[in-house]
Amino acid sequence: MTPGSVRVATSASSGWVYRAAARSWTWLRRNLDTAVALVVAVIISILDQVSSMSQGTVDNSILVVLGLLAYAAIRDRNQSDTRDEATAAAAERTSQSMARVSADLQVVSRILAESAEIQVLHGEEIGRDLAAARNGAPNWLFRGGTGTYFRAVTLPQVVEQARSGSHGLSVRLEILDPTDAAVCDRYVLYRRSQANGVELWDRRRVEHECYATVLACCWHWQRYPRLRPEIGLSRTIRTMRWDLSDDALFITQEFPFQPALKAPNGRVLYGYARTELDISFDDARHIDLNPARSVELSTGNGGPTHNEVRRLFSALRLPMPAAYGDADLDDIVRRALHVENANP
Repeated sequence: MTPGSVRVATSASSGWVYRAAARSWTWLRRNLDTAVALVVAVIISILDQVSSMSQGTVDNSILVVLGLLAYAAIRDRNQSDTRDEATAAAAERTSQSMARVSADLQVVSRILAESAEIQVLHGEEIGRDLAAARNGAPNWLFRGGTGTYFRAVTLPQVVEQARSGSHGLSVRLEILDPTDAAVCDRYVLYRRSQANGVELWDRRRVEHECYATVLACCWHWQRYPRLRPEIGLSRTIRTMRWDLSDDALFITQEFPFQPALKAPNGRVLYGYARTELDISFDDARHIDLNPARSVELSTGNGGPTHNEVRRLFSALRLPMPAAYGDADLDDIVRRALHVENANP
């Protein structure tokens, strides 16, 4: 073994001895009373065996040992109670800190949501936010395909709230032109390409949906004269629906369960969308709704009669196909005033 190896081994041994001695001294300081009791008990036991100690001396020694052990037990219990109190206090402080962190995260989340340029809505959030935007809205712009959800949900609710609040209401919508066979056929192809196997689309259904939207606007207008409707007919297919109130812009799909986009008023996208909708409406074919005032529409549960519907569209210069019979008119009235299962 080389001198270097001896020095390394000696150094390692010395280090181990030092660490062992340090650990023993630390234990002795923490458990001195217990150690003393143990030593006293051992000494008494030895002396009792090798010498003649009186019973009184032995009893007194036992009392000393028991006293030391009792002191050690009380000390350990006090230390344990102190540790428990410290642990409880630390847990309470941790709980309070987590509560503050949670509150701060909620504030940050709300600030981020409020400052977001675009919010993505899912499921029930779409209907909930649309309903909040409709609440007391004095203006509403819509652009889409046939306007099914607009006439079934949006229009009746904003009109009813305007009536309850005794304020005016302006609605402007842009839908497909039902008199344009080419655009109706293109829309049919689009809907069939996205079909879920339940809905059946053909040209006649597209026409019925669009005529029903126009009829619904005129019917609500007669029931609430403070409604100011504007309707534009487009020859461009829209794959998304645009709803714009004074509060926010909503962009939704024609199909349920698809996410929607929301841009609050004051954001860049909201301003861009307003400009887009204005220019698009200017390019559409406008319907002069004033002649509709001369055609009274029945407001009973059955809705307008066949003759009233024919006179209305004749006055609006929006001719219906000559092949339309009573069944077609019944379907248009039903879609205009009694639509079910309309999705946002």
